[in-house]
Amino acid sequence: MNASIMNQIRQFFGCCFVCIVFVAMAAVSCASETAGTQSVAVEAVMGEDLIALNLAAVRRRAGQLPPQERFDFLVRHVLPSETHTGIRMRGLMTDSAPIPSQLSSEPLDVQRRQLAADSHQSRISAGGVVVSPVFDLLRTAKDLQRLEELARAVETFQPESEYQLRCRLVMLSMIALAIQQTEQAGQHMDEFVSRWKQAKGTSEAERWPETLLIWWNLEHRRLLAESEAMLFEMVEDQIRPGVHAGPEHWNRLITGLVGRVRHLRNQETQAAVHPYDTAPPIPHWHPVSHCDSWSRGSGIPAAVWQFHNGTVTNIVSHDTDFLMFEAPLTGDFTLECDCTCFGYRDIHPFVAGTWLAPVWNHSEFEIGGLGSKRPNGKFNPKLTAVDNWLRYRVEIRDNVCRRYINGRLVHEELLPERREPWVAIRTPQYGRGAVKNVRITGTPVIPENVSLTETEHSADDAAARGIPWPARWYPWFPDQPNARDFWSTQVQDGHTIIVGEQRPDLTGTHSEQLFHYHWPLVQDSVVSWEFFHQPGTHDVFPALGRQTWILHPEGVRRHWVTNGIWDATKLSPENVESVHPGRTPSTVPLRPGEWNVARLHISGDRVRIEVNDQIVGEDTIDAANDRCFGLFYWCDRSQAMVRNVKLTGSWPRELPGITEQPLRDRRVDAFDEQRALLQDKFEFDFTGSTDADLAAKFATVTGIASHPADIQLSSAGLTMSSTRLGPAAYGLVSPQLRVSGDYDITAEFSDLDLKVSDNGSTAIYLVSDLRDERNFLKSYGVYRGMVEHPDTPRRQQVQAEILEVSAGQSNYSFRYPAILKEACTAGRLRILRRGSKLTLLLAEYDSDNFRVIHSEEVSTLPLDPGSIQLRTSCYSSGKSESSVSVTWKNLRVNAEKIESIQRVPEPKPSGGFFRMPSLQPQTEDSPTPPELGE
Repeated sequence: MNASIMNQIRQFFGCCFVCIVFVAMAAVSCASETAGTQSVAVEAVMGEDLIALNLAAVRRRAGQLPPQERFDFLVRHVLPSETHTGIRMRGLMTDSAPIPSQLSSEPLDVQRRQLAADSHQSRISAGGVVVSPVFDLLRTAKDLQRLEELARAVETFQPESEYQLRCRLVMLSMIALAIQQTEQAGQHMDEFVSRWKQAKGTSEAERWPETLLIWWNLEHRRLLAESEAMLFEMVEDQIRPGVHAGPEHWNRLITGLVGRVRHLRNQETQAAVHPYDTAPPIPHWHPVSHCDSWSRGSGIPAAVWQFHNGTVTNIVSHDTDFLMFEAPLTGDFTLECDCTCFGYRDIHPFVAGTWLAPVWNHSEFEIGGLGSKRPNGKFNPKLTAVDNWLRYRVEIRDNVCRRYINGRLVHEELLPERREPWVAIRTPQYGRGAVKNVRITGTPVIPENVSLTETEHSADDAAARGIPWPARWYPWFPDQPNARDFWSTQVQDGHTIIVGEQRPDLTGTHSEQLFHYHWPLVQDSVVSWEFFHQPGTHDVFPALGRQTWILHPEGVRRHWVTNGIWDATKLSPENVESVHPGRTPSTVPLRPGEWNVARLHISGDRVRIEVNDQIVGEDTIDAANDRCFGLFYWCDRSQAMVRNVKLTGSWPRELPGITEQPLRDRRVDAFDEQRALLQDKFEFDFTGSTDADLAAKFATVTGIASHPADIQLSSAGLTMSSTRLGPAAYGLVSPQLRVSGDYDITAEFSDLDLKVSDNGSTAIYLVSDLRDERNFLKSYGVYRGMVEHPDTPRRQQVQAEILEVSAGQSNYSFRYPAILKEACTAGRLRILRRGSKLTLLLAEYDSDNFRVIHSEEVSTLPLDPGSIQLRTSCYSSGKSESSVSVTWKNLRVNAEKIESIQRVPEPKPSGGFFRMPSLQPQTEDSPTPPELGE
């Protein structure tokens, strides 16, 4: 007998033993008072843990009793009685994918369904609720107005252990909260917390008092700050270091509650925060979670995303979670977004079936697929310091995918011909990340339908990449021995066939197998497929979530897939029910020994089933259904063979315009609209100009004589380069313009090459000088450069630099109000003034996605000639040289008024940030302007 069969037998008999014990314990627990001696004896033999674990049976029994009897029954179960010596403070988590017949009447679930109905949502969260006989007792006592009586009973209890003392404090706090005595509840909670801090529970059973207390607080929306502090300490001191942590479902519950309490606290101060139990209102984007029988059956909380002020945050994770763009994308396009990173805030784009994220050491990056992970890649050189937000850019052109982090190209690969078409933002289970400024641009092709079976990789390539096979499909029962071996693919006559193996060794076990496609059907859709049918040997049936339709010649029947060994309900793995009780079902025209064609037509909450071009049934889809299409069969009875699975959705056939993309940074929208209203323009294309053109409109400074900057004009543009060991070498060009009113200056650059010594700086700048009414000069510069000093590790960055000079130019000071990590080698620097506010911006490469670096109030006086500058600069105080080289492509100025000033041999300087005493080449004895940079 092989190992997998032995494991299944062990699991089967193990479950049987536990069930027998639970039934026995339930009988004892629910017996009359005369059975008290027996109950105490069972407790002594089996232990309080095993008795209390049978919570489902206790709650079912209590729910069947009239209120007065239910109260008495629960008092005997929870409080010390003839059957046990202490307070029973235990709970459990309900199935987080309940079928309609199992939907609970818990307040959280009731609220969720009402919110979903009010907002017309078709995919909602359900289940994953903490339940307990303690809660049932408190609610029953409240309904019967017996809370004060219950409080007196708890107060008279004299605990004999620290654990029971804590249980007593928790009961008193929860009762006080139910009576709306918040201050008294807080006092009991404070005493509990002071004891809890001294020694935290080493097992899940010992941690239920604090767990129930926090859940009760959140349900009543009271003592939220105190609950948040406790949850944070649980995560930081227990779960993350693995000290008195686990099991995994408890870890996930606590980390989920952190998100829930913070959301509730945000609602107290931010009226715009959407309800906790509804998906955020983000057009074109849909939340998706990876889930299976363990995560659902264990009650792992559903993922929750919060959308506020243009930022989307994953505040609760179910497992690996995604925000999926609604339409599949092929062709050429670019996805840009800003994502949090590190510190358990990881989140990143998922494009072409792949995600990439830096490792904490900055020397490596992780890379993987939907459910796979490749070997780590290397950053060469090491990724420099980063901010709290990483700027991602994923560019697909000519079937090549290039991935950038903070403007640096970190990965490039040729894509397969049939690449993954879905675009998403991915967060790992531990992530809790946030994303903002999401933009999709380019010329993508949005296909009418998507093949769900034609794979993008060969089997060998998939194995080398660590990609699950078949890609994008998952087994519902991952904990079964060799779970993935149940499913495989074969190629026959040019078709990729998904095969579910028959297991004669499991005959009679009703062994369910469900293989589901990861991405849900978020719109009205049609799924079509072909399946091979042979009575007795080959059968396979369609599923949405756990809802399955059995295609029988005599009609369609409904089956609900169980959660396997994690199913705590009485649902049988062979359950079958009529889709329309009382109706005569339509026959199903199955063709034995042939490939049959079937379709699911999903419209709203209705599904229509079609076999061989004949409608054979209709059914309702519950709002708690996750709508993931799946293939189901009983592997002990038959084999499954399916091919040509195609999805056609009602997704848009065109990419939404930038102004219709809800996650973009809207701050630049008004700037762009206002720029179009600035009538005067100065545009200079360096790639198509001559030296004479340049000399006629620009002043040029090539630096100090012994270390001049090299400035060359060619068809590629205006190339400026400098190399220096010692004080600054620099070069600048400045258009001779007088600019009044609002203005908008953009300089495009490419081929940026920065090399910094062990102690130095190298950079390019776009500068705008402004004088105020006192004739004081403030020079505002956008710096894109690289620095390294003994106390500053090497880093690529963009920053705002402001030089303030007195009227006599004898005193000056620098400010650096914003420094952001950036490594792009091409892009556009931008400075604009609107009224009295000046803003500095940067866009990477060919993107129109300008990042706001800094804004502040400034003078509204005109710009003097020479005030706009393009500059390079480098210096080295170390052992080696620093250097800079850049090619400027063009300079564009839009303004309310622009006057071109005729060049003269020796123009009078206006002074300023990068200004020499005159705009002529200098000698070694000439004073060197102050150097910016760190």
